[in-house]
Amino acid sequence: MINKLSISLDELIEIGVNAPIIITLNKIDLISEQELKNKIEYIQKRGLVKNRNIAYVSVNNRENIDMLLNLIYKSLPQLVRFKIKLPLNEESQSSISWIYEKAHVLDITYDEYVKLSIECNNNLRTKILSKCQEFNGSLVS
Repeated sequence: MINKLSISLDELIEIGVNAPIIITLNKIDLISEQELKNKIEYIQKRGLVKNRNIAYVSVNNRENIDMLLNLIYKSLPQLVRFKIKLPLNEESQSSISWIYEKAHVLDITYDEYVKLSIECNNNLRTKILSKCQEFNGSLVS
């Protein structure tokens, strides 16, 4: 088990995965609580946990699935919603296309400005706002 886990973690790091990794032990319905504690302690002593979360589940009995889902949810980047306006011209059209490729556009309206309601993570929000300012756009409050 440890060898398989160690190789899996090494492979994820080697291919450049930088998302949080949740170590998940399945089939806990087949072992005692003491055996589970021993396995977790052993993994921790081997240094494989580091800053990773550990979930222990039984897919067969649907045990602790909520715990795993909660850990997954907490590890996902939190989404933010915001609105921007851009001048209605050819230059800003390339920016709008880029935003559509990178983020979830909730709404877009055209009048004297192009107004977009956007949902994305904070890092992408920063990039979008920077691009918006390049084209004399602004954040709408």
